[in-house]
Amino acid sequence: MKTAVWGALLAIAAAAPAAALHAQADTTEHQAPPRAVQPAPPNLVGAVRIIGVADGGTFITLEDSTEWEVYLPDRTSSVTWRPGDAVILRLRNIVVGDHYDFELFDGRTDSRAAVKFRGLRERAAAQ
Repeated sequence: MKTAVWGALLAIAAAAPAAALHAQADTTEHQAPPRAVQPAPPNLVGAVRIIGVADGGTFITLEDSTEWEVYLPDRTSSVTWRPGDAVILRLRNIVVGDHYDFELFDGRTDSRAAVKFRGLRERAAAQ
């Protein structure tokens, strides 16, 4: 009798993992497709060229005559930017500092910096 009970328990134990794997395989077939990745924030300005970097990366002037002030902690990145670099300007998800609500992304150095708008410059003065 003991051997019959042990035999039945072994049979149940051996069948349980196979049944569990089969049940798991069934649930993976009916899972919802993965959610789409949220798109990046839209660009406010397409790629533009830098025409001036002043005061150790503090001020960046773009070819559209806009001047931007770089957030102090990000100046370690912007100091390496050069005239002619292509940058993308976009809104930041989170405003940092005192109204640094935009971000410049430099393609050459693969770096970004929080910036705030300083104004428009005369075309002749910017070059």
